[in-house]
Amino acid sequence: MEITLIVIYIVLVAIILIVGIALYIAWVQRKKANNYRDLYETTVDKFYEVESQIAAVLVTMKNIDASGVFEADDEVGVVFKSIKEILYRNFKPETIDGESPKTKEKSKK
Repeated sequence: MEITLIVIYIVLVAIILIVGIALYIAWVQRKKANNYRDLYETTVDKFYEVESQIAAVLVTMKNIDASGVFEADDEVGVVFKSIKEILYRNFKPETIDGESPKTKEKSKK
């Protein structure tokens, strides 16, 4: 009788330890998942913030060059067009001003 009682206690302690370890692992994994979710949300928010700032820069550039003097100038125009192309290549044109350089070229023809 004593042997079976000892075996039951050992099995019971082993089960409690296994359940405790499993709960701890689950808690740690949930904590990591929450941290990754928070990091993802922060990154997405920062991306949209940067995207809107770049759109504002492009609008400001267009306002500064409303008459087209800088864009038509040889040296400044090259830089101006390069910046514009980089912005259009890396961001959706509709988020900047609703018109991409390709559609502008087609509309001019």
